Amino acid sequence: MLSQRLFLLLLTSSLAAATAVANQERAKELARLMEIERGDVIADVGAGDGDWSIALAREVGPEGRVYAQEIDSSEIRKIERAVKRADLENVTPILGDKQETKLDDECCDAVLLRTVYHHFSHPEEMRAELWRILKPGKVIAVVDFAPLGRSSRHGVSADDLISEMTGSGFELIGRHDGWENEKNRFLLLFRKVARSDR
Repeated sequence: MLSQRLFLLLLTSSLAAATAVANQERAKELARLMEIERGDVIADVGAGDGDWSIALAREVGPEGRVYAQEIDSSEIRKIERAVKRADLENVTPILGDKQETKLDDECCDAVLLRTVYHHFSHPEEMRAELWRILKPGKVIAVVDFAPLGRSSRHGVSADDLISEMTGSGFELIGRHDGWENEKNRFLLLFRKVARSDR
């Protein structure tokens, strides 16, 4: 019984380590696509348990900052524990709400939305909020997935998301279908352009 528990513990630890390594490699690729540099300030909006915030914090280095924003206080506690385990001082958990990130105007060099856009209950307000927190000329990355099947409403099509984001003033600069080797997942990259440049 003890050896079985030990085996399961080792297996779980190995899987967690493998996931962390894979996330870090994906974070390096994402940082390149988002034009992130050491010292940058990033908002991870809808950060979940903070895995991507931690991976991106390593990319920006100790001179940078990642705001791990969530609307659920239990998720904030998970992020705080994960940041402590990772021994990082450049991740700041932020409790926002469904319409506001609670971040300052033009404070971010990049914004990540990973499988969260389709959950927005106030998408127009949140697009305005994303515009407000992103510095001019900087990039927002949206990783999401299309609904599976005609009857599914869970997810968002890439074309609909592009239409909504460009309608709010963002310029599409990149599209990667099949992101993370998942057929219905995509990565869209948008740049905040000056209103007069549109």
